[in-house]
Amino acid sequence: ARRYMQEEDFEHFIFSYHGVPERQIRKGDHTGKTCQFGSCCDRITPDNQLCYRAQCFETTRQLVAALGLQEGTYTTAFQSRLGRDPWIQPYTEDLVKRLPKEGKTKVLAFSPAFVSDCLETTIEVGEEYKELFEEHGGKHWQLVECLNASPIWVDLLEELIRS
Repeated sequence: ARRYMQEEDFEHFIFSYHGVPERQIRKGDHTGKTCQFGSCCDRITPDNQLCYRAQCFETTRQLVAALGLQEGTYTTAFQSRLGRDPWIQPYTEDLVKRLPKEGKTKVLAFSPAFVSDCLETTIEVGEEYKELFEEHGGKHWQLVECLNASPIWVDLLEELIRS
């Protein structure tokens, strides 16, 4: 990401995670009352530490801190929904359409839940969302490659295996 951030002055950063149906999140809520699909994901607590949605928001917060991003310049969203049941939100597709209307025409996109590039990262986020973004007035869309593209990741895996 830093390489792309040195090359371009991005106006917004999207952290797009694979979506799941809301019912799956509710099933995992051992308290039966924690998940409200809102502010319950604002921080990790003992009650939500195993919640996928809360973990995604926490991952975004940690990446934002590491990259030094300013509040209001990024959004956590969810992709790849299927069927009619409601899936966790916000939806990446809706965000991609809205950003150019808000004057955010240069976006850097991440897929932090994926450790290797696949159809959902390279095609869905890298190509389909780029086309949708440009159709709605966006000018520059860049996908950050998954970890599999990094020698640091390969070295870490080797180290973990050997230890």
